[in-house]
Amino acid sequence: MPSPKLSTLPSPAPGAGARVAIVLGLAAFGLGCGGASGRGVEHRGGAAARGDTPPCPTADALTALARGAWELADGTVHVECAALWAEGQAWWYLDGAVEREDPDEGWSVDMGRALVAAASGATAWREVDTGMPPATLDRSISGDFTAVDLDGDGSDELLTVSGYSHGGHEETALHVYRVASGAVVAAGRLPLSADNAAAVEDEADMILCRGEHRLVAGPGGATRIEITATWIGAVEPDACPPEGRRVYRWTGEALVAE
Repeated sequence: MPSPKLSTLPSPAPGAGARVAIVLGLAAFGLGCGGASGRGVEHRGGAAARGDTPPCPTADALTALARGAWELADGTVHVECAALWAEGQAWWYLDGAVEREDPDEGWSVDMGRALVAAASGATAWREVDTGMPPATLDRSISGDFTAVDLDGDGSDELLTVSGYSHGGHEETALHVYRVASGAVVAAGRLPLSADNAAAVEDEADMILCRGEHRLVAGPGGATRIEITATWIGAVEPDACPPEGRRVYRWTGEALVAE
């Protein structure tokens, strides 16, 4: 199986895998120093005071870090790393999968996410989905992460575009995550595109919308999310962004249209 490029992937159907979510006790970590971004990750800092954010490890060092953080020893590792600053310290966020082949069961995939303290390498939080079918990767759409301070409070949020493609249906959305008490939690979702043209015969049943997003400067060191969308066919409110241009701000609790 070719190596996929991974980001935050859709959650499995109930019963598809054993979910283990562990929040570990946090020690008082020191701060490291280094560059401003991790591999494949754009970083945008806010106006509030903050320390240095070391870049993510690469190559074998990143693979070893992911295995340890996810506690998944066997198989082939595919991992993306995002460097960010939140809750007064630097972190590395690891997102990806481990492919493994069992002589009796065949191929399976374990999905892993973890938050690691950049200064010490200690894992503060992890979430693992085990025993997923390989199609979990084949049907996913994913992009890189962007670490950005959306509200100018000095802590970064994580943005990524993800979705799925299966059976003639395709959807994508912009997802926002934040660090809360040393764990990564979902903070918001903005739909970007939907297309079922390959799955329907009657044009009256076609759902087709396209949206593009970009980050724009806001007041006080904050960053806004701008989405410009076009409706081509029918739309679904949960899958399609509003037509035209909309700007969204992060309140610290939710994404709100201006």
